[in-house]
Amino acid sequence: MKIDGSEGVPARMVLPAAPIFESPDHHSPRLAGVRTLPTSPAQARGHAEEVLAGYRAQVKGGDRTAILELLDTYPELIAVPWVHEGLVRLAQGGMLRRRRGRPAGRFKLHPLFAVGLVYSLIGSKNEHIRNPEQAFGRIEALGICSYDSAKRAYYQGLREDRFRGVLFKLPGLQAIVQDQACSSPTPVVLLPGGSITATLTGNSDKTARIDFRAV
Repeated sequence: MKIDGSEGVPARMVLPAAPIFESPDHHSPRLAGVRTLPTSPAQARGHAEEVLAGYRAQVKGGDRTAILELLDTYPELIAVPWVHEGLVRLAQGGMLRRRRGRPAGRFKLHPLFAVGLVYSLIGSKNEHIRNPEQAFGRIEALGICSYDSAKRAYYQGLREDRFRGVLFKLPGLQAIVQDQACSSPTPVVLLPGGSITATLTGNSDKTARIDFRAV
């Protein structure tokens, strides 16, 4: 049997992004766009595989808190089959547990908000801010939070693994797509709040769709 095409395995890549503000020196800054932190598909895939392997080992070892801890940090990984299946199984059995203390994904000042605000202040023409330390002082002067809180949140956003991109496959949704459909598309600019859809046509009436959304 000859297959006119290649097997395409859907994958999802999630990139945490820091907001970019149009008027960062204002008490109610206007959102102008977003800026993702540097990564690549290979890095994002490797990071996702490492995270999933670690938590899966905890689940197999009987840790009933591991899945909720994983989803507090990486909610997008609910799309991974063993994660949502394990969540449902534990919930139905009344065995789902959460660790004591504040969940990992909750913050008084979100680190990526701090990263975006610092970037925006440094890049603003209306501010004479040349480095993060000066930006922390300006954030305190604006009454957003203290210098130390801004500094802590900023470096947390740049340092912690939870703010790195992840890429993972969606098994069970494979489809045969025509080889020519996999050629590089014409570049398109994805604006804040917008979306782009790319459609791959198979050798029958089946199609595979890739959605890119900026939120």
